[in-house]
Amino acid sequence: MTKPKTKADDTEQSRRFLEAAKELEADESGAKFDRAVQPLVLANAKRPPPESGVAAKKTKG
Repeated sequence: MTKPKTKADDTEQSRRFLEAAKELEADESGAKFDRAVQPLVLANAKRPPPESGVAAKKTKG
C-alpha cells in the first residue's frame, strides 16, 4: 500500500525546487541514487546484528 501524495506546503518553493532540478538535469528515475546507496546497503548487510537489538552507547571513562 502506498502513501497518498500530500499537497506541498509552499507551492512557490516547490516550483523553484522543480525548476532548479530541471536546470541541473537531475535524475528523475532514481537510478543514480540507487547506484550511490547500494555499496552502503551491501556493507551494512554484511554486519552482524547487535546482540541486544539496540546499538550500545559508548561511554567515556
